[in-house]
Amino acid sequence: MIHRLLHQYWQNLQPQATFLERRGGHPKHLLNGSTDLSDRDVQQQLITDHLQHRQSQKFEF
Repeated sequence: MIHRLLHQYWQNLQPQATFLERRGGHPKHLLNGSTDLSDRDVQQQLITDHLQHRQSQKFEF
């Protein structure tokens, strides 16, 4: 019983791991992106480029 109480006490002293720590940190591809992704025009252009690339990949044999 004392062992269990000490274990609970120790667990309460340890800081809880954050969601990011449990998942392994920030995704690298998000950290390496350009800094102007908050601009709507830039977002739309990136999405357009991505969709056009995917569309061209579908029709290549």
